[in-house]
Order: sequence, then C-alpha cells, then structure tokens
Amino acid sequence: MWADGVLKVDAAYYQHDNSYENAPISLEARLHYEQNWQLSDNTALLFKPRLGFDKGNLYADKATLHEKNRTRSNFAVEELTLTHYIDNFELSVGKQVFSWGLGDMYNPSDHLNPVDTLDPLDNRKLGQWSASLLYLGASSNLNLIFIPRRSASRLPEQNNRWFRSLKAIQTAAAEQLGIIPDINLSRQIDHHHTTTGVQVTSGQWLPGWDIELSYLHSQDPVGVYLPEVIAQPSATQLDLVRVFPQFGEASVGISTALGEYTFHGITSYRNTKNNLQDDDYFTFLLGARRTFYISDFELPTSYISELLQNVEEVTLAVEYVKEKISHHRDPNSPYVNSGFGRTLPNSLLINVEVKFSEDTLMKLGLVKNFDQQDRFVSIELGHQLNDDFKITIGLDLLSGEPDSLFGQWSSNDRLFLSTRYHF
Repeated sequence: MWADGVLKVDAAYYQHDNSYENAPISLEARLHYEQNWQLSDNTALLFKPRLGFDKGNLYADKATLHEKNRTRSNFAVEELTLTHYIDNFELSVGKQVFSWGLGDMYNPSDHLNPVDTLDPLDNRKLGQWSASLLYLGASSNLNLIFIPRRSASRLPEQNNRWFRSLKAIQTAAAEQLGIIPDINLSRQIDHHHTTTGVQVTSGQWLPGWDIELSYLHSQDPVGVYLPEVIAQPSATQLDLVRVFPQFGEASVGISTALGEYTFHGITSYRNTKNNLQDDDYFTFLLGARRTFYISDFELPTSYISELLQNVEEVTLAVEYVKEKISHHRDPNSPYVNSGFGRTLPNSLLINVEVKFSEDTLMKLGLVKNFDQQDRFVSIELGHQLNDDFKITIGLDLLSGEPDSLFGQWSSNDRLFLSTRYHF
C-alpha cells in the first residue's frame, strides 16, 4: 500500500477589465490525494479524491462521483479503479483517465476523456466510469475500452472570463427575428450512446519505430449548438441546445529516434455520423524534440556564454498541426460551433524547457494559429525549494484579431503564481 498527497494553490492577476467577469484576481486551492491498496498479489485498488475551492465561480456543486456537472464540485473522485492481473492481461474497472497518442503536446487521437475547459489554458481531463482490458504481448499490446455513458466537456459559462462571445449568433438571429434575442445555454441533449475504443501499440514491428493504431466510436464531448427560438410574452429567447455528434475516428501514429532527435507523426480521420451536425476531416501532426546539453558545447567568451554556463540543458519540442476537411457540414445545417472544438486547424506549437539545475526550470511556450492569425505565449519559472515544496511564477499573453480564439481573450493576459506542497 502506498499513498501520496499534494496541496495546490494557484493565483492569477488580470490587468485588463473583462466583460464577463470583473474580478482582477483569481484564487483556487485543490487538495489531491492518491491511495493505492494491493488487495492481493493480482488485484489493486486506486482511489484519487480531490477537494477544491476558489474565490470565483468555478466551483458550485458540493460533491460528485460522476463528472456531469457544468461546474467543478468541491469534492470529487477523480479516479476510482479496481485492477486485476491475469497472466498477460490487465482488467481495470471504475472511474479512469486514459492517454492515447505519441505526441508531445497535442494528440489528435486522445479523445476518450472529456475535458474541463473552464480555464482553457489549464485544461484537465475528467475521469470516466469505464472498463479497460489491456493485453501485453511479445510484439504488441492491445487495449480495449468501453464507456457505457460518457459525460460532456465543461465549457465556460457567461459569468466566466473565458466565455466566447455569442454576438455573431445574436446578430444573425436578429436579422431573421427583427429583434436581438436573449441567449439561453442551459439545455443540452445528454450522451446516451456507448463509447468503444481499441488501441494497438508496438515497438517490434519495425526496428527502431514505435507504432500506434487506434479506433474510437463515440460522441464528441464538446458538441455543437442547435438554435431554437422560444417565444415568450415579453421577449424572444434563443435557446442554443448543446448536441453531441456521434463519430468514428481512426488514427495512426509513428515515432522514432535519429541520433539526438526524436520525431513523431500522427494522422487521424474523423467520420461524423450526421453531417448536418459537423464535418468529416483529417488531422495531420508532425513533431520533433531534442535536448541540448550545454556542457557538450565550447562557448566563446561573451556575456551570453556566461549566462549559458548557468544552464545545464535545453529541450526544444516543436509540433505542426493541420486539419483537412474531406466532407463539409451541410450548408443548410442549422447547427453552429461552440468555439471550443477543433481549435488547432493550422497551428504551430513550440515548447522550450531551460534547466538550470535539478531544482530550477524555465518553460517558454507558443501556440500560433496561422488561419486566424492569433497566438498564445506562456513564460514560467519553477523552483523546487525542498523535497516537498515547489513554487512557480509565470506570464500568459494572448493576442490576435477580435474574433479569433486567442484574440477574443486578449483582455485575459495574466501574471500567475502556483505553489505545490507534497505530503
């Protein structure tokens, strides 16, 4: 039996006013605990509860076992999994978090878990009640996953500074109705269909290459909106009913190392069952990573070289993501996008980690969307004060055209402070 706990406290300061949430300071505290019991030689139980609070409106429900609420619960069980081992098989049943894909920063095939995007810059996967069967073979591994009823991703509400404007939808509706309607987002058609997935991985089929094949049949956790006009005695209301399209998604991923470099590529194809609701499309990803050890280089005497002498290593990761629509949504479709799905249609992702010592690390991140000409830049510096306590300070900067993803959040530039205490 082993256990681990961590207390996380995150604070952020927003310099600019925001039309949805005016509080300039956010504060969130989370207590995570992980307990693993070895019930027998072949059976283990994992229990990961979480307590959370904030000074804003991210938390509303007191407790939950199933991640179906629109807000975070003060108490939640993130994972609760019973695992039994039989020869080369591993059977896991309970609330689980999965990770598919060979990408460093983004994985087009990793759609088993919905995501909490109440803070889109700090996405968190939501555990799902499910069953997983893993077979560990001599040349390949096989993973089968079954989710009887998955939950939806959490999207920012209209009292959240990360809410995406519905002005374009209101304007289009006003042209038809003659008045600007009130918007209601409370209705949704819940997930009623099962999710099944199969993944095959191997490092033996091609010498020096890791290969992943996967197929997922599910419903999109982000969803789209179906507008419905509701006439009322004193006004007109536009209900945006959240609908979750069914899809099948096949993916192929490869990864290899060449000298000091690692390269990976992923291709996925999503076939939406009802093309009134969404497109069919391919996603292509190419990525590379290398770690540079400063001691391996002879640096000329200069001010910059003196600074670099304080650096142990630098790790650079780059990924390019491109989406190609093979079958567009029907042009007469009444459905509209939520703004939180498929946010990387033609994008470059860069992450640089500068290691000064075992205790001090600086990270620089960039997400650049070429089609919308918007960008997200992140800078953070973390220091491990002792074995149990870590502190991180950083800056998030967002910019772009007003109707773009990051440009719409340009008032959300923030300075943040995070602390982690392990016990």
